[in-house]
Amino acid sequence: MNQRQMLSTKEASELSGLSPDSITRLLRQGRIEGRKVGRTWDIDSQSFYVSLIASWQPHEIAEQTAHLLDYVTTHYCRSERYNHAEMLTKHLLAVYENIFGEGHPHTFPILAALAKMYCHPSRLDESAAISQRLLALQENALGPDHPALVSTLAQLAEISWEDGAFDDAEQYLLRALRLAEQLPEQEQPAMAELLRNLADIYIIQDRFAQAEAPLKRAVAIDERVLGPDHPKTLTILRNLAHLYVYLSDVAQAGPLYTQLLTKPDMSYPDGLHDLIVLYLQEGEKTQADAFVQQVLLRYELEEGEEGLVHILYEFARLYEDENYDSEAEKFYQRALPLSNCVNRSYLNTALILHRLARLYVRQGRHAEAVPLYHRALSLREQAPELESPSLSILRNDLLKLYAQQENDALPERLMHHMLAAREQKLGSHHPDLIPMLN
Repeated sequence: MNQRQMLSTKEASELSGLSPDSITRLLRQGRIEGRKVGRTWDIDSQSFYVSLIASWQPHEIAEQTAHLLDYVTTHYCRSERYNHAEMLTKHLLAVYENIFGEGHPHTFPILAALAKMYCHPSRLDESAAISQRLLALQENALGPDHPALVSTLAQLAEISWEDGAFDDAEQYLLRALRLAEQLPEQEQPAMAELLRNLADIYIIQDRFAQAEAPLKRAVAIDERVLGPDHPKTLTILRNLAHLYVYLSDVAQAGPLYTQLLTKPDMSYPDGLHDLIVLYLQEGEKTQADAFVQQVLLRYELEEGEEGLVHILYEFARLYEDENYDSEAEKFYQRALPLSNCVNRSYLNTALILHRLARLYVRQGRHAEAVPLYHRALSLREQAPELESPSLSILRNDLLKLYAQQENDALPERLMHHMLAAREQKLGSHHPDLIPMLN
């Protein structure tokens, strides 16, 4: 730890709660080390930590340590100054180990902060090593069944998850859950988070039925402690609803999604699309339609015309894929006039026209499809990316339609584009171009 990490006077003030004048006095008294930079100072972090700890009462150490770590992680990590945060935290650990001794409980939060800081793909081994060291120290100091081990076990589970070691992650979570039973009521949301993570382990391994129990218990905990409308409660409730969709259990999923649709920021919860598909596939169209109408009402009130256009298009595609063409047509028709009001409206309108034209062709309604294709083509050709794949698909669809209607003359501009595309592919003198030129 020979490399010095410097703090500005402002950072030292925010870190400690001391005024800049008080910090300057400490510098001039030689109680902390630093160097003059213009009109201000750069302060050596280690000497500053030593001075701070000396000023604390014994009962203040845990709270003050938490404040220091919170400042470092929020101020530096969130601004992506990770190297600075790492060095400050390592210096803090060195000071604590020098003052209190290695393995002292006062060092535990600092080790935990370092492990969390390293918990990303390139440094998982370091994070795991620190977490394993911390777990051993905690077991030695507090015993193997102390609830203080819960967060360390959860960190090891996260590391194992990131490393793809799902069996290890499951075992860490199960042990953490056993210890978390001792947590007081106000800390029970930590148990709910463990339960959700355990459910995620089961889901990623396609063990869907096993995920139900932990998710249901997590919902019950958060509803009781945080309240039914708390964001964390709603997140776990949504996960449970989505799980029932995975299990094709519409009887359980339906009421949960009905509940979610009454909550703020839940205008189209994850998994509801799949539930609507399930209803349609099982012939329960009335239930599917009811959810669609709820979502459309929310979008109309909350998302504006652009959001409404996108959700109408999504529902049109959904019903079309399930062969409910009449309903799909209604959604496309409703979206068309609204699409003129949104950003890059000509592209949105062209997309809807193209899909509706394809629907008509599949139904044999060729005469209705042709003008839609022409409108879509005219709009798409306004786009700067003129020869995009979607434009080529649109032209090809229209050419196929004309080929099926032998009495209709091919429009000149379509023939021109088709000839240009064939020339680009085959070369301008290829014999296959002769019939087209004639």
